[in-house]
Amino acid sequence: MRRVTALLAVAFYAGACPAASASPQLAFDVGCLVSHGQGEAGVTVDEPQYPLHATGFAPSTTFRLIYRQSDDMQAGVNGLEFTTSASGSYDTALPAMEDVASKSATLHVEVRAQGSSAVLAALDVPVVPRQLFAYAPYNRRFDIRRPLRYRFEGFPNAPIYAHLSTAPAGASGGFRYVRSVLLGHGAGACGTLKVRSSKLSRIVGTRRRNWLIQFDDRHDYSRHAPNRLFDCLEVVGKIAYDDSACNIAGH
Repeated sequence: MRRVTALLAVAFYAGACPAASASPQLAFDVGCLVSHGQGEAGVTVDEPQYPLHATGFAPSTTFRLIYRQSDDMQAGVNGLEFTTSASGSYDTALPAMEDVASKSATLHVEVRAQGSSAVLAALDVPVVPRQLFAYAPYNRRFDIRRPLRYRFEGFPNAPIYAHLSTAPAGASGGFRYVRSVLLGHGAGACGTLKVRSSKLSRIVGTRRRNWLIQFDDRHDYSRHAPNRLFDCLEVVGKIAYDDSACNIAGH
């Protein structure tokens, strides 16, 4: 009899203490946002929207969502008001902020009570531009008998292809597509890849010509691929020079 009474007492006590509600939280589906920037003239930039989830807030209540980029020197902010569902959640999408230029930044997101400065939840997520870095000694001179070396950022879970086009030495524009090479896949939250490609060196080192290398995440070459990156080389003998006069827009 005492055992039954004890079990009833425990059951009553547990029922009298409801489970603690979840604290307000913000979360993106990804750990890094990629900004594709303004792009080149005449090429459409596909600036993605990243899903953001707010959970654990008071149900059916209006809040204010504020977001800004960490390197915004004018401290400008963007915001919107939202009303949570009956379960205290809300889903929206935010851009990566397109004014990131050749450097990483952080997107700061926070939720405040309506008409209050009190921050209920906050989140910081890294933002990187899609970009490449070419490695060469002596002011961008490559010994093409050695692998061409590149480092990429902004290709999360995406392949990276090099599409090669060529034109006669000294020409301005008039590039003709030759072939495409898969370099690898972006790794980590921000999609980074370091590559040493002997295959590219063998292709561009065949003769004295100008070479335009277009990098993107598409298997098939397209002159109008969005979010593409370029490197341009002039091959003279066994040395490839960066050709700053390469007419990319007119290729």
